Amino acid sequence: MKWEQMEQHFSPARVGRYRVARGGDATLAAADYSRNMLLAEAMLPMLNVLGMPA
Repeated sequence: MKWEQMEQHFSPARVGRYRVARGGDATLAAADYSRNMLLAEAMLPMLNVLGMPA
């Protein structure tokens, strides 16, 4: 997903911190955000098994 699309679908404040962390590089920031979403998705079943509140 391109950076402009990410800003449309998610709030600029939410994704903006990734761009700041990457020194303004939108390509790297989009990749970081995508990897973070995949990691969170992978961890959710484990949190449900452990009985931790979401």
